[in-house]
Amino acid sequence: MLDFRAEYEETSTTALSANPAVAVPLLTVNGWILMQRKVTGGLVLFNANWAVYRDGFGSATDNDNYWLGLDKVYRLMQLGSARLRIEAKLQLLFRPKSHSYYRVGKKTRPQTHGNNSVKS
Repeated sequence: MLDFRAEYEETSTTALSANPAVAVPLLTVNGWILMQRKVTGGLVLFNANWAVYRDGFGSATDNDNYWLGLDKVYRLMQLGSARLRIEAKLQLLFRPKSHSYYRVGKKTRPQTHGNNSVKS
């Protein structure tokens, strides 16, 4: 069994903000920026419109559902090379996975997929 110990650090940066005078609060877990957290029974819902996903929702420092926001993720990718790490806890199994190659595209027009409206 893996002995996993998470170290959390609350920080902030103006590099991800649309307004350079406003710092974006971040939570890092073992040095990785937390982009999304989904918790069972969370009060913040993922069923949201495009503007909410663009801007982000929830709080990185609360123990509730959280999404950093598409605009902030895009600005993060513009800062230089980055790696994406996905961690999932499925039926008490912890499965980390790291990706060196991925792409974040510019936003264009909304496209509809099923009941969800997304931009690609």
